[in-house]
Amino acid sequence: MNEKKVYQKTTTRDLMITATYPHIELYEKVRQLPSATIYYYHKLLPFLHEAFEYIKNRIKDSGDIQNQNIQFKRLKFKKKKIASNSRFFMIPPNIEILKKLLNLIDSSNATNKIIFIPRISDECNDLLNTVNSSSNNSQILVESYNFDFIPLSEKIMIIPLVDFFYETFSRQKLSLLQICSQVLLTLQLFYGKIPNVRIHGSKSKKFYDMFSEMKSKIPENNFPSSQMFSNLIIIDRMVDPLTPLLLQNS
Repeated sequence: MNEKKVYQKTTTRDLMITATYPHIELYEKVRQLPSATIYYYHKLLPFLHEAFEYIKNRIKDSGDIQNQNIQFKRLKFKKKKIASNSRFFMIPPNIEILKKLLNLIDSSNATNKIIFIPRISDECNDLLNTVNSSSNNSQILVESYNFDFIPLSEKIMIIPLVDFFYETFSRQKLSLLQICSQVLLTLQLFYGKIPNVRIHGSKSKKFYDMFSEMKSKIPENNFPSSQMFSNLIIIDRMVDPLTPLLLQNS
């Protein structure tokens, strides 16, 4: 696993810096193109607004005229094929959304790159492998930026997951829990293991079991000796059904 270098002494500010890596990487990718269109799934916009503003401002500040032709468009699932030469599609790791997108893409004369927010799931990866292996056209590429956590403030981060409650609790699917486990593992590879853990709820336990299995496959010396966090409390919505009903300022 290729992880970025860990700071010797970490703070919440370091965590915010880590959270901006995907913005920088995406900008470096699109700035190399004479033109590009970035399509986004509408429910991701609250998470991606900061990334889009970052890219727009960097392009504006660069003064490079050829890089001004970067467009951001909402992804609409219509019968009409999407036309553009260089295209980025930002979608959640949802297999049904991916299937709809694949029906829209004409990959014969374009570069199609899918960015999963926060990262690709196993079932989406399997479907893309099947499509690419059976297609006579150019392959559909996956860009990995890992928008694992988005800063709301200096001390509050969120994982940008769409329809988490519905997928995890109503449909009983585990793919988003697996992504949460990967995010927690990445966090600890950067900032050290969390010694004290409290778990409340069956889905919380399942999530932590998945995380523990992933962590057991990583050599001990890959984790930094210093610890940024002392406590981790995991609470799922079966234990706390009230919080989702509250306003943001409650």
